[in-house]
Amino acid sequence: MPGIGMMNKYSWKQPPVFYSEPGEYDYMPNATKYTPKDLSSIEDQMNNILANIYDLVSFCSANIYCSSDMLNLSQEWNTLFRVNDEAQIVLNIEKIASIDEETGESYEELEDTITTYFKDANSAIKKINAALKKLEDTANKVEKAISQITSDDESIRTMAIEYLEKVRKNGKVYTYFTLAKIGKWVY
Repeated sequence: MPGIGMMNKYSWKQPPVFYSEPGEYDYMPNATKYTPKDLSSIEDQMNNILANIYDLVSFCSANIYCSSDMLNLSQEWNTLFRVNDEAQIVLNIEKIASIDEETGESYEELEDTITTYFKDANSAIKKINAALKKLEDTANKVEKAISQITSDDESIRTMAIEYLEKVRKNGKVYTYFTLAKIGKWVY
């Protein structure tokens, strides 16, 4: 399968990936502007394709591989040719039946692969969204603390200064270019 996704943005080889969560004092204004693309429409399309494949596999199993017609064909065909009064096996029903089993197993592997892909991709997207929200929430706190530095209330001013000092010492300002520390995604 060549890939899944928005053209070439998400694929089997490059799904969304979460690397690490930003620190408590890291911030970025408007970080949620970079929210990952939603995969639900792609997942729906893939599930429709899987359902169609399943129908084809089931149809083949019921109507070809396991049918009485196939058994009758095998018996008739194989009695047609005899060498020294011994029937020659022209159509091996066991080999044909094994194709059905292999097809079913291949479908199950495909279904598991797609299910795992979307489970992992959606988990990464959820974590990325949470990290972006955290960056934006912290940015809002920083902005509020900056506005409170000039407050007439001494305790509010002191808390704002202390908070901004913690941000200065322990925090980083994220930018468009440093978002890659959080993960890899398309927005």
